[in-house]
Amino acid sequence: MIEQVKGTRNLFGADSEKYIHIFNTFCDAFVNYGYQLVELPILEHKELFIKSIGENSEIVTKQMYEFKDKGDRSLVLRPEATASVVRFHNEFFKNESKKYAYFGKMYRYESPQKNRYREFIQAGAELIGTIDDFSELQILKSSIKFLENLNINAKLNINTIGSLMKENFILKNSIVTSKRTKIIYQRKVMKKLVKIHYVY
Repeated sequence: MIEQVKGTRNLFGADSEKYIHIFNTFCDAFVNYGYQLVELPILEHKELFIKSIGENSEIVTKQMYEFKDKGDRSLVLRPEATASVVRFHNEFFKNESKKYAYFGKMYRYESPQKNRYREFIQAGAELIGTIDDFSELQILKSSIKFLENLNINAKLNINTIGSLMKENFILKNSIVTSKRTKIIYQRKVMKKLVKIHYVY
């Protein structure tokens, strides 16, 4: 008997119903509020992640599933989605501003642990192009809406080099606060992009 590959999962019955529920909840929070759902290829060129994540990063050096195809091209199973979204945008909508949402499987060669697999599902949203304060507020609002609709009690940590004025503007707007969600703003000078991390 041939068993399934280590670190992967079979979704069936109640598990598949949960998957569909989470996907629909995600779409309700993002796609229904102006984000366009993009379904990205699982296969990408290795070079994409070398350039985006860094040649010496742990993901590139230790965690990617990589192989040569019959045309001798270096391909990988995507380890994350941000680089793929940016690749897609630059290839087809380079001079436009877009709001993307994605939901799909990623792959990293890690030691399987409880609730941590080599094949996993990642959902996220990316704002590319002209972004204003209200765009940032919208992605925060949609993120909180998604978690709360799943009845997840989470703490939202945000790192940004943004201006004090912008941080005060966000803090004063009640649309990004709730009884279940605590928002903590941390200013780190070396950060160039907003990073969102959920602690459950």
